[in-house]
Amino acid sequence: MLRRVLWVEYAKAIGIILVVYGHVARGIHTAGLPINPDFFKITDAIIYSFHMPLFFFLSGLFLIHSLEKRGRMAFIASKLSTVVYPYLLWSILQGIIEVKMNSYTNAGIDIVDMMPLLYQPRAQFWFLYALSMIFVFSALVYRSYKYSFAISVFIVAAIAYIFNNHIPSAFNLVYLKGYFVYFAFGVLFSFWKNQEVLGKKATLFILFVIFVLGQILYQNIDMFTDIYVQNIIKLASTISAILFVASSTKYLSGMSLNFLINLGRYSLPIYLMHIIFGSGTRIILFNIFHVTSAFIHTILGCLIGIIAPLMIATIINKYKIHYIFSFPTKST
Repeated sequence: MLRRVLWVEYAKAIGIILVVYGHVARGIHTAGLPINPDFFKITDAIIYSFHMPLFFFLSGLFLIHSLEKRGRMAFIASKLSTVVYPYLLWSILQGIIEVKMNSYTNAGIDIVDMMPLLYQPRAQFWFLYALSMIFVFSALVYRSYKYSFAISVFIVAAIAYIFNNHIPSAFNLVYLKGYFVYFAFGVLFSFWKNQEVLGKKATLFILFVIFVLGQILYQNIDMFTDIYVQNIIKLASTISAILFVASSTKYLSGMSLNFLINLGRYSLPIYLMHIIFGSGTRIILFNIFHVTSAFIHTILGCLIGIIAPLMIATIINKYKIHYIFSFPTKST
């Protein structure tokens, strides 16, 4: 795998590890198991400050290449297959499982809660819902594939984010005004993504310092009373975290880490299935084996939440059962 692509897979791997850990830890906390409250609070706050914006950023990296290669209509059609279809299918599958396991889970849903899928996403599937909106919106917005146009779109998206309280949230616009800016940053970054300076030790150290300073501001954002200042801090600190991850994985791309490559390659299947296996692990440990150790729950929940979907996805890929994760078409 080319080094310039390898760092993206590593970044997706880091992102999906953070997603799984975040959901496992929150599940343990919600279930009332004795997790250290201070450790949970700080790790949860840091992870949730940037891990999903990271995925929107990574999704924007190849937008222009895809639009140039496919054209707008074929691009949108491909996203119906690879984003909208798994959103609908897995929302229903996970919802059915949660209804059947209602007495053991934290969700407490019934069949009625599954109905409004087209306008009210639930659980982790909100990301796919938001991403599908952003893909369609981007196909309409990016009328030029030049660097200067990408800068302009990002600036407008940043302004919209900062002043988002003036933009209505009807029709789920909350996803566009909250996350499109990170996607647009990914599009802009696509013009720089092969720069080797990103993987230099000096760059990594500088971005680490900026990341730490950004997190200090982000985690103490209540000291600022102006909502626009808060939004600027959120945006700047989140982008600094994304750049730190990008620099870290660019540095790691000099090594061939097969496990991270597979995690990145199968990040979507892991995202789709990790709640089922992570929550299932917690239910079995607590209700059958009466395990209350938060440490054991965290380790096993994360391992099984990652490895089980990875194994299933590998088998599905081997036997070409493509309709599990994307709508079966002649072209991909």
